[in-house]
Amino acid sequence: MAKKTATNPKGLGLTCKDCKHSYDPHSPAIDGHMILCRCPFWEYSKFLTRDICDKFSKK
Repeated sequence: MAKKTATNPKGLGLTCKDCKHSYDPHSPAIDGHMILCRCPFWEYSKFLTRDICDKFSKK
């Protein structure tokens, strides 16, 4: 079952890479930038460009 994601407040364009809970960026894309990260609240890796969730805290 999919988890709900919160909408970005005021359209600021915040993503998982802006969250203080995200760590261990891994899995480089073809051009070299990292595309996945880990989160203590998720069992699997998440995309760094994913919209924020309800446990989001800005860095």
